[in-house]
Amino acid sequence: MSREIVSGHPDRSDDGASQLMAEHQIRRLPILENERLTGIVALGDPSVKKDTDQKA
Repeated sequence: MSREIVSGHPDRSDDGASQLMAEHQIRRLPILENERLTGIVALGDPSVKKDTDQKA
């Protein structure tokens, strides 16, 4: 378990979330709004979105 929690905000871009996850070597990024958990971004989520965008 980590001593410091690395989290993101709902307004953070996909690229920003991916960069933050890479910097801290984490696979899942909790998304907090007003100190409440509103979602979790997994390592594969941004790549799935980009793949879907390219097919459209």
